[in-house]
Amino acid sequence: MCSRAILLNKGEIVQAGAAHDVVNHYLHAGHIQPSVEWPDSAQAPGNDIVRLRAVRVKTEAGRIADRFDIRKPIDLEVEFDVLKAGHIFVPVFNLYNEEDVTVFIAHDRDPAWQRTPRGVGRYVSTARIPGNFLAEGMMTVASLMMTEDPFRLHAHAPRVIGFRVDDSGDGDSARGDFHGRWPGVVRPLLEWRTRFEAVRRVTPD
Repeated sequence: MCSRAILLNKGEIVQAGAAHDVVNHYLHAGHIQPSVEWPDSAQAPGNDIVRLRAVRVKTEAGRIADRFDIRKPIDLEVEFDVLKAGHIFVPVFNLYNEEDVTVFIAHDRDPAWQRTPRGVGRYVSTARIPGNFLAEGMMTVASLMMTEDPFRLHAHAPRVIGFRVDDSGDGDSARGDFHGRWPGVVRPLLEWRTRFEAVRRVTPD
């Protein structure tokens, strides 16, 4: 919402300038990590029905990472405990870029659990972001647990993890051979088709 921002630390100005530069500095300063866990259930986000236990960002191979090649898939993972049976839960991820713009909001639509009450126990839900979808830059993730109908928010961990997307510039991403600033929330590598039509000679009547 703001074009400029100020980063403070114990009342002292650390950085002032363009909002995206200041936010990027804050995220790189170690305030955002790719994995957060709550070993003590009593301290974890949630209520007496469900509690978050961990939120992570992983590579396709299952490794926790804080930087990703723009061409590779990214897995967002939430681990949670259901404490009381008989409730329908929907894990949700909100993704924000370094300018605090909402990139997307994703609700769990796994047909195996949609509209299905869950039993007591631990669950791990993963949402995969395909390669060549996000734009480069820092991303932060909020993790939520809700019931949709009727709506009830059970747990909310705002901007709990973060990661960076890098575009290598090898020429085989959506960027191609262009190396200038490329705005936009997403950067999909779309399928293009071009049909060549031979020049037609126009014969005068």
